[in-house]
Amino acid sequence: MATIRYVTGVNAEYFFILFPLFASLRRHAPGIRLEVCDFGLTGPQRAFLARKGALVATPPGLEGAHPWRCKAALGRYLRDRPWDVMFWLDADMMAVAPVEDLLTSIAQSLQETGKPLAVCTDASTTGLALSLVPAPRFQSLAPARGIGLDTLYLNSGFFACASPDFLAEWDRQCQEMPEENLFEQNAFNLVAHPAGFLPLPMWEWNLCAGNLDAARIEVQDGIPQAIHPEGRVRILHATSHRPEDVIKQTVTLSAGGRTFEATIKLLRHQALLQWQMSLLRDGLTEDAAHLAEAGLGRPDAGAGGEADAEAKARFQKGGELFLLRRFAEAAAAFREVLRLKPDHPRSLFNLAMAEAELGRLSQAPPLLRQAIQSDPDYREAHVYLVMMLVRLGETAAAAEALALALAKWPQDPTLRQLADQGGETKNFV
Repeated sequence: MATIRYVTGVNAEYFFILFPLFASLRRHAPGIRLEVCDFGLTGPQRAFLARKGALVATPPGLEGAHPWRCKAALGRYLRDRPWDVMFWLDADMMAVAPVEDLLTSIAQSLQETGKPLAVCTDASTTGLALSLVPAPRFQSLAPARGIGLDTLYLNSGFFACASPDFLAEWDRQCQEMPEENLFEQNAFNLVAHPAGFLPLPMWEWNLCAGNLDAARIEVQDGIPQAIHPEGRVRILHATSHRPEDVIKQTVTLSAGGRTFEATIKLLRHQALLQWQMSLLRDGLTEDAAHLAEAGLGRPDAGAGGEADAEAKARFQKGGELFLLRRFAEAAAAFREVLRLKPDHPRSLFNLAMAEAELGRLSQAPPLLRQAIQSDPDYREAHVYLVMMLVRLGETAAAAEALALALAKWPQDPTLRQLADQGGETKNFV
């Protein structure tokens, strides 16, 4: 029987994007064990993955490398781990239907045909891809590899590989590429087209957010079913070059009795966003013990009270409305939470953010101060209090708030950058 490995990779910034993927695979592929390549994680993040038995350590020479260069070096990550076929899934993917048996079938097809690779052909041609995201080095090398402007572009977000030699050549090619647009994926195309591959339907295995318009989303018992005109979607990918499809957001939420600040890419589609947030909570709750042991997150001081069903439901709804940019409705939801739980720090923070988005900037600092009074260790509230005060021109108050925050977190990179810029917030707000 073939040895199959399932692999993803992530850096420190996007660590929490793993948890919707973990939760979706538990539901739709419970027999799969996903391993995570360290593309630049923190010590506590590595400790968590090690406790979970999922950490693939950074090979020598890749410390501090761009995450895309790390991805192209998968062969080095897996050098001491036996495999006949490896599947790669980008960390911002989620399974939306059973996949385990079908993945095994893809692995068998690779071994039977002798092809090195199974990969999705993108909906766009190479010429269209280059018109959207120019990459001069790739464009200059493509013709010699048999890649014309009308050649279908390959998407490396999901693929299966049965050849260590292919991974080694991809790594070599990527090392030669400048850090231009999509340089890792362009290197993948330069190697894959001459090597040959089994084509996989992108609508089934790598439906990106920008192509969701072609699918029908049906929600059954709170779980979305994605139906493409050609069949059932198996994996959704929360990526797009269009901001109307995906938003990068830092959300504060509680799960398993702990509070987390998670940076994640969220789908703009309302039903999918709600489901994605539920997957994030489910994933964090499932791994709460390991996360606590690794020192990630912090105890949720209000966890007991937040179990109140009405307050919890309104808080979650407010968060979803905010991400959908329905700020007035979000503010109303957070006010309802505060009516039920007057000093709930995360609702105070979120209400401050909603007021700022509605143009009522002066309402934000009092709410943030109240959040800090309720939870003095609420780092994000400290950071945004400084930013809001600077935007309001209250420089003395901003300096005082910044000094207080730096006394608590002297090495925090965001606070240090604010201090170095004299409180300038243009890179943060």
